[in-house]
Amino acid sequence: MLIASERSRLRLAEQFSALRHRNFRIYWTGAFLSFVGNWMQNVAQGWLVFHLTQSPLMLGLVSFSGQIPILLIAPFAGSLADKLSKKKTVIATQSALAITALILGLLTNLNVIQVWHILVLSFINGIIWAIDVPARQSMIGEIVDEDDLANAVPLTGASFNIARLVGPTIGSILLTKYGAGTCFVINGISYSTMLFSLFAIQTVRNLNVPDDGSLLRRTKVGLQVAWSTRSLRTVLLLEIAISIFGMFYLVQLPALAFAVLELSKAAFALLYTATGIGAVASLGTLALISRWSGRGRIPAFGLTGFSVGMVALGYIGIKAAASAHPQTWVYATAACLVLLGFCGTGMLNSGNALLQANSPEGMRGRLISVHFWAISGCSPIGNLLFGWLGSRGGVPQAFVIGGAIGLGIGLLAIVFARSLRELR
Repeated sequence: MLIASERSRLRLAEQFSALRHRNFRIYWTGAFLSFVGNWMQNVAQGWLVFHLTQSPLMLGLVSFSGQIPILLIAPFAGSLADKLSKKKTVIATQSALAITALILGLLTNLNVIQVWHILVLSFINGIIWAIDVPARQSMIGEIVDEDDLANAVPLTGASFNIARLVGPTIGSILLTKYGAGTCFVINGISYSTMLFSLFAIQTVRNLNVPDDGSLLRRTKVGLQVAWSTRSLRTVLLLEIAISIFGMFYLVQLPALAFAVLELSKAAFALLYTATGIGAVASLGTLALISRWSGRGRIPAFGLTGFSVGMVALGYIGIKAAASAHPQTWVYATAACLVLLGFCGTGMLNSGNALLQANSPEGMRGRLISVHFWAISGCSPIGNLLFGWLGSRGGVPQAFVIGGAIGLGIGLLAIVFARSLRELR
C-alpha cells in the first residue's frame, strides 16, 4: 500500500514537474491573475460591441482589427524575441496593454465610447500582442530546465484557461451590476500582477542565439526552419486551418447568445465558462501525457474533434433559432463548447509544445512567432469571412460551414500526414 502510494505521489510530481521551479511558480501565478482580467474584458467587450451595433459582422471586424497586426508583424517579432531581453520586452508590452485597457475603461465610464474607439484600441493591442507573445512564451525556456519544457508549456496554457473559468463569471457579475467600463478598468489593474512576477523572477538559462545578421535575415531563417521540416510544416498547416475555419466561434459567441439563444448577460458567461472547462480538462490531459511518444498526432485528432463540435454547435443553433423557447438549448450549446474547448486547446497547446521541443537552440522565439502567426495572424481571415456569412445567412449556418471544412482537413491529416509521428 505504501509503495503504491509513493508511486502515485512520484507520478503526480512528474506530471507537474515544471512547478518545482520557483521562477515558474511565480510566473504562472502572475499570468493567471492577469488572464482573469483579460477574460473579464473579453466578455464585456463582446457584449458592448453587440449592444452598440447588433451586428455579427462588426464583431468579426473588431476581432479583425485586433489580429491583422499579428498577421503582418508576428514573424518579425519572433526575431526580436530571440535577440532582445525577453523579460524587458514583456515588461514593456504588459505595461502598454494595461494603458490601453484603462483608456477603454475611461471612455466607457464617461459614456462617450463608440465602435471606432474599440476598433482603434483593438488594432493597437494587436501590435502589442504580436510582440508580447513570442517573447513571453519563449521566456519559459529560460526559467525551466529543458527536460521540463514539455510539461511547462501546457501548464502555462492552463493559467490562461483556468482563468477562463473564473474571469467570465466575475466579468458577467460586474457587467450586470457596474457596467462594461468597470471590467476594462479592472483588467488594466490586473496587469500589475504580471509585472510584479516579472520583476521577481530570474532567468536560469541563457540560450545561445546564433548571429543570423539583420532582422529580415533572422526572420527568413526562422521561417525556413519551420517550413522546411515536413512534420513542423504539417502542424502549422493544421493550425492555420483551425484558425481560419474554427476559432471565429469565440468571436461570434455574443451573437449566438443574444440573437439566437436570447440569453441574459449572466447566462452569457456560461458559454465562456463551458469552453474553459473543456480547455482545462484538455491541458490536464496534455500534462499527463507530456512524455508520450505519440504526441505528434494530437494536432490532427484535435482538429477533427473540434470540427465535429463546430458542426454540432451550428446544428443546435439552427434548432434553437426555430424554437419558441431558444433558451432551452443553452445546455446542449454548452456541451458543444466543452468539446470545442477540449479539442481546440489540446491541438493548439500540443502544437506549441511540439514546435518548441523541435526548434534549434536560440530559435525558439522565431518558431513560437510562426506558431502565433498561424493561430492568431490567420484568424482575421476567418473572423471577417464568417462574420459576413453570419450576417447574411445566420451565425449557426456559419458554424456548420466552417466545421465541415475543418473536418475534411482533419480527416485528410489523420490518413495521410504520417510525418507527424516523427515529432518528439
